[in-house]
Amino acid sequence: MDRLLTVREAASMLSCSPAAIRKWMYQRRLPRVKVGRLTRVSMRDLNAFVVQDRVRLATPSRRPHPDEEAPH
Repeated sequence: MDRLLTVREAASMLSCSPAAIRKWMYQRRLPRVKVGRLTRVSMRDLNAFVVQDRVRLATPSRRPHPDEEAPH
């Protein structure tokens, strides 16, 4: 069984707020595990979220930056 983290523990591991973790769960970017009334994050899902987000941020955007001139 994968280790389950509290929202606070997951936030601490990512150096962010618990509200950010809850927002990502609400957006379905970070899967949650419900154990009765408790909400948990699996360590595996948290690691996958970090890797996926790093890849997304490292991939160059096709949209031009607002400060760049548009081609004529």
